[in-house]
Amino acid sequence: MMDRAIILASGPSLVQEDITMAISSGWPVIAVNSTWQAAPECDVIYAGDLEWWDYWHARIDSAAELWTCSAQAASRYCLKLHVATGVYNSGMRAVQFAHQQGARRIILLGFDCSTRHGTHWHGDHPAGLRNPGDGSEARWLGHFTGLGNQLAGADIINCSRYSMLTLFRRLPLAQALKEDAWTL
Repeated sequence: MMDRAIILASGPSLVQEDITMAISSGWPVIAVNSTWQAAPECDVIYAGDLEWWDYWHARIDSAAELWTCSAQAASRYCLKLHVATGVYNSGMRAVQFAHQQGARRIILLGFDCSTRHGTHWHGDHPAGLRNPGDGSEARWLGHFTGLGNQLAGADIINCSRYSMLTLFRRLPLAQALKEDAWTL
């Protein structure tokens, strides 16, 4: 169980300075998809897509817990299964996962929900893995809008340097971490 979490998604706004601050904060850190490469010290690697696990599982050299919402990936690679249903993107599922693990304060980084500045902080995924395309922005925003009351009681703070996701309050990362210290 975690009472708070920082989730590092793979939007192009994610920078090493924010990753370093997240890791050094003492908060549990969840890296979404390939972001584990920039934050191998993370506590959890979360990816929802079987194809991503097919490509990356043998390449992961992090001691992080490995979680997925794909029953097939969990079975194939002995991953921990986060039971969730409905349409999703891995970042949105990671938010659900953190909340279901008990996090009531969740900081988001790299949640651009846009391709205006590129596809990911790491560029496109390797061949054979899906990259954002036409309609991705509307689909991502729809996934978050669909969360509805599932996140009741959670304080979610979007600290992404750039983001089209407006459902959650926005703060710079340092301010969000300082605010948390005031409430302890």
